[in-house]
Amino acid sequence: MARKDNRAITRNEDGLMPVQQEFLQQYAETGSESGARESLDLTVSRVRNWMRSDEAFKTAFAQAVGGIHEAVVLKLKAQEEKLPEAIEELLNAEKTKRVACPKCEHSFLIQVANDAIRAKIVTMLMKSQDHLKEVHRVEGGIQVGITEIPFGLQIALSMHNKGKQISEASRRELVQQGLIEDEPQDHITIEGESKRLTD
Repeated sequence: MARKDNRAITRNEDGLMPVQQEFLQQYAETGSESGARESLDLTVSRVRNWMRSDEAFKTAFAQAVGGIHEAVVLKLKAQEEKLPEAIEELLNAEKTKRVACPKCEHSFLIQVANDAIRAKIVTMLMKSQDHLKEVHRVEGGIQVGITEIPFGLQIALSMHNKGKQISEASRRELVQQGLIEDEPQDHITIEGESKRLTD
């Protein structure tokens, strides 16, 4: 294969150019495509062009990436096995507290349970298993805390507050979570005021 400036492109027995081979080697070592590009001063468009039109590169890249992904999966599985022990350690976490004797004013350090970490871990575990959902009320147009409701329900809440119709399922979910008051079907809320629908 020849270049536009009539210089020949050399390829190895796998059909890769030397720069492609270096790129794949860097990528395999670092696991970062952008890092491999930067180390060889390659542009994104050049690598994308190889991905689109160079069959030898696509094949070699698929093999290299496959190996990297398998290594990442193995590392994640190894970390996953350590997770219960790490959670147990966090649940048993302690903190150092300085206490003083009220009579002699002598102070010393003691270990006490770190309830803040325990509460955070328990909350995270319960949320991950869908046993706990954090709900905050929106009162007077001011959001109290951070609302952790699905995006679709946030839109439904906004529509409801503007007096627009929402689906019955969304209305029930918003009522269940305490974000809106349960009102009869012949009423709608417009700017915080309940109004009766008329024919």
